Amino acid sequence: MNPKLIEQMGNAMGDVYAAVVNEILVNMAKHFPYIDDSDTAFSVWQYQTTKLGELGQIRRETLDILVNMLGGADAVLRSYLQNAILDGVRDADKPIQDAAKAGLLPSGWRIPPEVSPEQTQAFKAFYRQSADKLNLVNTVMLESTQQAYQSTVSDIVSRMQRTQTILNTQTGKVVTGVTALNQAMRDGVKQMVQNGITGFIDHAGRRWTPEAYVTMDIRTTLANTARAAVFERSEETGNDLYQVSYHDGARPLCYPWQGKVISRQDLSREVTDRDGNTVHVYAQSETTYGEAAGLFGINCGHYPIPFVPGFSKIRPPEQDAEENAKEYEQSQRQRALERNLRNEKRDLAVLKAQGATDDEIKAQRERVRAASAKLDDFCDSTGRARRRSREYTPTNPTFPDKDTYDPGTFRKTQRDKMREFFRSNGLTSGPSGGSTPAPAVNVAQQATQKPVNAVQSTFVPVKTKAEAEQYAHRFAKQVNYGTVSIKSCNEINRTLTEIYERFPSLKPLEEIQQKSMGAIASANFRTLNINARKIGRDSTKEYLEQREGLKYAIETIKSRYKGTIPKDMQKQIDGYERRLKFKRWSISGQHGVRGTIAHEFGHVLIDQYLGQINPAHVQTLADSGTCSRLLKLVKDTYKEAHNNGDIFDISEYGSTNDHEFFAECFCALFNGDKLPDYIESMVKEVTNVGQVR
Repeated sequence: MNPKLIEQMGNAMGDVYAAVVNEILVNMAKHFPYIDDSDTAFSVWQYQTTKLGELGQIRRETLDILVNMLGGADAVLRSYLQNAILDGVRDADKPIQDAAKAGLLPSGWRIPPEVSPEQTQAFKAFYRQSADKLNLVNTVMLESTQQAYQSTVSDIVSRMQRTQTILNTQTGKVVTGVTALNQAMRDGVKQMVQNGITGFIDHAGRRWTPEAYVTMDIRTTLANTARAAVFERSEETGNDLYQVSYHDGARPLCYPWQGKVISRQDLSREVTDRDGNTVHVYAQSETTYGEAAGLFGINCGHYPIPFVPGFSKIRPPEQDAEENAKEYEQSQRQRALERNLRNEKRDLAVLKAQGATDDEIKAQRERVRAASAKLDDFCDSTGRARRRSREYTPTNPTFPDKDTYDPGTFRKTQRDKMREFFRSNGLTSGPSGGSTPAPAVNVAQQATQKPVNAVQSTFVPVKTKAEAEQYAHRFAKQVNYGTVSIKSCNEINRTLTEIYERFPSLKPLEEIQQKSMGAIASANFRTLNINARKIGRDSTKEYLEQREGLKYAIETIKSRYKGTIPKDMQKQIDGYERRLKFKRWSISGQHGVRGTIAHEFGHVLIDQYLGQINPAHVQTLADSGTCSRLLKLVKDTYKEAHNNGDIFDISEYGSTNDHEFFAECFCALFNGDKLPDYIESMVKEVTNVGQVR
């Protein structure tokens, strides 16, 4: 076994989780930006309810971070465990093989060339155990983020109340100036950073940070896997003895057993080594084996060395107990100073995300330098080397060991597995991409007399990204699907096939491309942009969570004001209650990839036919007067839906403006959903105009 290799692999995995935590904290900090307007005053309770209304958004953003940054974790875990088994077997095989050649093992025994079935079983057991723990950390992180956000809002409100600059005693309205608000946000977010994000809660109620727990768990699991491989190999020879490795600065419960020979079968006895020296064999039950901080326990760096009587040579530790204790204490002190330096660097990144002043950022940089200088002084005084790799705050690390797996294939595959994990745990819903069955009745389809099934039967899914892009060239001059999954690529192409079959007058796009943006997708006369991270995601669960946040905000306001609610707060309640009348965020989101593409081509269609987005492209139609009439029809229908309340049955996204209203309605009819007659009639008039031109 190579303890340094195991430490490196554990640290590498921990770095990725540390980067995830940094990304989560920085993202949350962006929700508490500094305010520049010094003349602005803020209602404390208005601030609180507004921020609590963002809970659903926080959850969605955190889920995106987890899925996209941890997509390769499972593949790397498998690679690590395989390396640990092979490393353990390799080191165990040489002394055992040499002993066999010397005739000190059962006659004719030879080491098998491959990993044994028993070692394979050990690998599977440790993999399942560690994979389950990583999934648990992911779940706890998601929930802890929401709790941290809520606690920070409460903390900021409490600080605002203590430092209020204006108090209207007649209305009970607490108002805080911008300086006090910024200070409260700064202090509240700083406390959030200090508290961090919880990744695991142990049986004693201790809270572990994700990076600390994952690093510990990976190191321990890898070491246990390698040890199991060594033990299994030794048992195949009928030898139950091993010597404990040694290193400087061993833990107190491990130090007494360094260099000792142990019997796995608990047979205490005397044997001799290669030089004829008598060696006492200790029963394993006599040691601290099995204790968390004991031999081969959590984070233990020791490993077993097969000991064959008459062949192996005893190797005693080189460091006495006093030196060992001193080394151990200094190592723990250095780790504490390294953690402090990382936390100061993290706080600097959070300050920048908040938009803090130059003076505050400068002051935080000084704290970073001070923490670094303190660590430097400690290392100089003790003679210890600085471990720079343990001091930096990772921002965008990649999983290592690329030689053992293909990052392009594995990371996409494992990202799908991460999504499946979240779905199976009720944390999100809907496939990341997939086919939605064709509706039996489709009004938009009837307008062009194109049967759905005949169109879909002409499409055959492809197996590679290059084939998908080549197929999509019939709809656009340039196509770049980037990191969009092949499943989503096929569903996009299937939907585009159906759209262009139903609406043959649509002009080909200039480009279909992957693009980094906040939306799931966007489109106009020329382009279709796709967010690979979000395409096909069903936002229903997140929307329901946001609704719960709005309800909580309303209850909070009402509980604050027992009598008459101030006008500005009542206006806020009215706005929240109106939002609660909508039954969904978007129609398109409920239909996966198919719904998203249909929504965007609602924009393409009305832009190409009527110039709703880019009127300069349809001057000929505009001259005929048809363009003005139909655009007015869309606007009038949009207003009517608002006035009679039908908009609440469409979607909240569709209520934004008449552009999104039309796209949502087109998506609904394209997918066979029923809409009020006057809305259905409006969509049919717009879609029919293309057949005339």
